[in-house]
Amino acid sequence: MAPNLLKLINQTNKLSTWVANAICKEDVLKKRRKIMVNMILLCQQLFLLRNFNSVMGVLGGLAAAAVSRLKFTEEGLPPKVKKVFEDVQQEMSSSNSFKTYRDKLRSSSAPTIPFIGVILSDLTFIEDGNQDYTPDGLIYWAKRTLLYGVLSEFLEFQKSCQYTCTPIPSLADVVKHSMNTLNTPLKDLYDISLEIEPRGGLPQERPKTLLERLRGL
Repeated sequence: MAPNLLKLINQTNKLSTWVANAICKEDVLKKRRKIMVNMILLCQQLFLLRNFNSVMGVLGGLAAAAVSRLKFTEEGLPPKVKKVFEDVQQEMSSSNSFKTYRDKLRSSSAPTIPFIGVILSDLTFIEDGNQDYTPDGLIYWAKRTLLYGVLSEFLEFQKSCQYTCTPIPSLADVVKHSMNTLNTPLKDLYDISLEIEPRGGLPQERPKTLLERLRGL
């Protein structure tokens, strides 16, 4: 087991879920669009900070089926924001085995947080695509060399990952609370998405639950 690795994966999934929830659970089109804008700008800032793992977390939420179908919301995005979104998507594209991202990663200075998904995919490919031993019963050294290359690079990023950003506790508390509250699974958000932007219809406010109505009193 790798508890820290599992924490990182869970945090990335939690980030994706939060992004999608924040967008889909806003009934008012104008406010929903503003939230989408903010999520795209967040993605841009994470990219500039070279936190590529969190970039993919935000992109995962924006690419969720419940979010990507919100055409009325997306159509009203400012052109500059759309361009930012397209640029980040292109930089993190999975085309050619994430070639553009890999090139960016090689030229990145510390601190940098690589995308764990690519690392795990590389390790799986090396493990499944190579024998442990040669036909003569000797250790297949080339496989160990490949594994070492991937793991040593990751460890180097880990050692040098010291950000100097100044934490803002009050803001961090708000974000943490929001992430713990907006946690409906992605697969369950699609019905909410259909309510706020019906197929072939105009956007409309989602009917509020009793709890939501009471909170509005």
